[in-house]
Amino acid sequence: MTGRLILLSGLAALAFALPACNREVEEPEVVFVDPRVARIDRLDIGRSPGGWILTAHVRDQRGMVEALTFDEVDSQAGVKVYDLVRTDTERLAPGLGDLSSQTGVAAIFIRDAELEGVATIEVRAEGGSSIVVVPQRAIVE
Repeated sequence: MTGRLILLSGLAALAFALPACNREVEEPEVVFVDPRVARIDRLDIGRSPGGWILTAHVRDQRGMVEALTFDEVDSQAGVKVYDLVRTDTERLAPGLGDLSSQTGVAAIFIRDAELEGVATIEVRAEGGSSIVVVPQRAIVE
C-alpha cells in the first residue's frame, strides 16, 4: 500500500510540473533607484580641531530621510567629490501619508591631511551637485 501511495504522489507531482515547463517565464522589470538623496538645499563647512565639518541640508520626496552617508568618489586635483547616499529605512505607501519632501541633515568630519591640496568639495545628489570652497587654513610654524 505504501509503494502505491508514493507512485500516485509521484504521478500527481509530474502532472502539475509538466504544464509549468511549457510556460514562458517573464523577466522581472529591473528598476534602477538612484541611492543618492534627491536634493541638497545647503552645504556648509566649518572648522573643527584637526579638520573640518562638512554639513549638508537635504530634501527628498521618496520617504524618510535617515541614515545618510558621504561616499567619496572621483576626487580630482583640487576637488574632493562625494555622493550623498541615503538608506531606505521607511517608505510611505502610495496613497498613505504626506508625500511632501522630507528634510534631513548629514555631516562628516574631514581631517586636515585629507584636504591637503583641495580647494573645493563637491557633494552630488540625484538632482544635481552642491559645491563649497574650503577656506584657506592658516599655516602655523
